[in-house]
Formats: sequence, structure tokens, C-alpha cells
Amino acid sequence: MVGDYKENFQLSQLIDYFSFQFFDRSPVSCLTFVVYFGGELGTTKRVYTVLSRVLNHTSQVVLQCLESILKRSEFTSINSIKWWSDGGPCFKSGEFALKLLSGIQISEIKSITFKLNYFEPQHGKLDVDSIFGIYANLLKHNLPSSGINSLHELMDFLLVEAPECLQQTIIEYDVDKLNERVQNLKVDNFKKYLNFEVVDNILYSRLTSDETEPASVSPFKSMKGKVKAQLKKSDVSIDKENMEKELVQYELEQLLNKQSISQFNSQQEI
Repeated sequence: MVGDYKENFQLSQLIDYFSFQFFDRSPVSCLTFVVYFGGELGTTKRVYTVLSRVLNHTSQVVLQCLESILKRSEFTSINSIKWWSDGGPCFKSGEFALKLLSGIQISEIKSITFKLNYFEPQHGKLDVDSIFGIYANLLKHNLPSSGINSLHELMDFLLVEAPECLQQTIIEYDVDKLNERVQNLKVDNFKKYLNFEVVDNILYSRLTSDETEPASVSPFKSMKGKVKAQLKKSDVSIDKENMEKELVQYELEQLLNKQSISQFNSQQEI
């Protein structure tokens, strides 16, 4: 499994009936996971893309998105996963590492364990970069004349326009609150290692992703930590109905504002 964030999509919002500019360009976060399922008949590649108004690119957000994907039916027979990503702060953090190495619970009786691997800088992200390239090409050449003006329109566009061989699933993510207190992996010199695994409650940390290389051995422990929990959300509309309501609200606010200014000017003249 390989995961990465794409640069946010920028959606152009419509202009309201009185020619006021509503929302000029509204960002949508895009997090993609490329998963290779191995079996007796070979390997199957599937793509999971998470679109969201939540603009926080943090470990907490990535973990929540990942958990929602792992609870899908195609993962019920999976016991362990090899994770790959770059060393970005949302992926290479004590919070993220602890959660994956501890195992992600997908049901009351089952969890999936992970081995963590991190790419060298500027290497290894071809899988997800190629998906982002497909999306960028579709938006450049197949964009509807009316544009894409809501999160759901973007989801529908990518589902319809992307080639079937991509075997992609588009998921919407949202959250109203993020936790400030988290648990982190406790290990010295965490940033310098590129490979982690836990066996019998012992943490093995390696300087390369080669599992045959000697490992630094330490107890698998955690420690409390604190992270930024201020939620950042885009003002992009969820769907057309939501957008129409926002337009009406915007127009009403503009009208009330004009009336207030007019009343103030009248009082000044008196």
C-alpha cells in the first residue's frame, strides 16, 4: 500500500444572480492510496482516493481516512500490509507509526498489522504520482463547460471520466473535530529510520527498507503527545443543493448589508 497527498484541487465556484463574486476558487483535499492485493492468481491493483473539505494534512486525518478504507469488504481477508510513503510529516510521525505498528482494528475481532517503509527523498512515489497525473489530465481536457463547482461534482467527474482499469474508489471524508492529545511511538532517532516492524512487542528499526539489514532493537513503547487540532475547512459547496442555499444566504447578507448602510447614511443626513 502506497499513500500520498496531491496538491489540493482548486474548484471555481459560480457567480450569483446579482453578479457578485461568490467563492472564487475553493480547495478540495485529495489523498490517494494505491493498494496491491496479492493472491494465487497474481496481483490486483486498486486505487482509493479520498476527497474532502478538510484541509488539514495531518497524521490524524490520514489515519481516519485509512481506517475507513480498511473496513471495506475487500480487506476482510487481509491480515498484514506493507506500507510505503514519503517522509512527509503526516506519514512519518510518531502518531502515525504507533497506530499502524499497533494494528488497525477493522472489526470487533480483527485488526490488520503493518510493516512501515519510507522512501528516500524524491524516490518511490511513481504509483500515486501517476494517478495524480491522470486526474490532472482529465481536468485539463475533459472539464465540463460549466466547470466543477462542488465536492460531489468532482467525485462524479473522476468516477465517470477515469479509465475503468484504474479500479478506483472515490470516498468523501469529513470531520467536525480533531484531537489535541495523541499517543506517539517512543524510539530514539525516529526520523533517521526508513523501516519499522514489531515482533513480539519488540520494535525493529532499520536505516534502509531492506528487511535483511541489521536492525536497531528496542521495546515497543508509546508516549503522550500534543498536536495542533485547529480544524481548517474549505468553503467549497458539498453539492448543488448546498451551493444554492449558500448563494441565497450570501445574497441575503449582501442585501441586509446594503440596507444597513443605507439606513446609516440616512441618519447621518438627518
